[in-house]
Amino acid sequence: MSNTQEVKISVLTRLSPSLQATEYYLTLVRGAVGDDLFVRFLGLYPTPALVLVLDTTDSMDKELAALVHTASRLVQQHTSATYPPSEYLFVPFNDPTYGPVTRSQRPDEIYQALTSLRATGGGDEAELSMSALRLALHHPPASRPRLPLQGRASVKDPEFF
Repeated sequence: MSNTQEVKISVLTRLSPSLQATEYYLTLVRGAVGDDLFVRFLGLYPTPALVLVLDTTDSMDKELAALVHTASRLVQQHTSATYPPSEYLFVPFNDPTYGPVTRSQRPDEIYQALTSLRATGGGDEAELSMSALRLALHHPPASRPRLPLQGRASVKDPEFF
């Protein structure tokens, strides 16, 4: 056995009571608060959050319809998925407004927010996409999000880029 291996074994032997105590107390906390809260508390998400920032002007009508269809499938598959997204966050933008933020661990709430939208307005080309993205970033999920920004128009608020 090498000196390095002996040192590692020695360190582990000395840490063993500390490791056992840590495991014991974490098990108590997990039992008291439940698995979902325990995982959130420690930031142990197996999957990232899904964050959508979407242009809802007229030119995005087909994309909005496709996103509603995809959200419907997410609702159906969420409970049976091995690792569903840990959280969902949605921010629409449409000149001259952006928001509100819809944030939930339930995809049906995002689906409801999407189905309540209508693609309207636009036509002046530039949109407040960076303001909507900034709003989404001010509501960060606990896990590492995937953050797609969907739009066709140029950026109206480049100061946030």
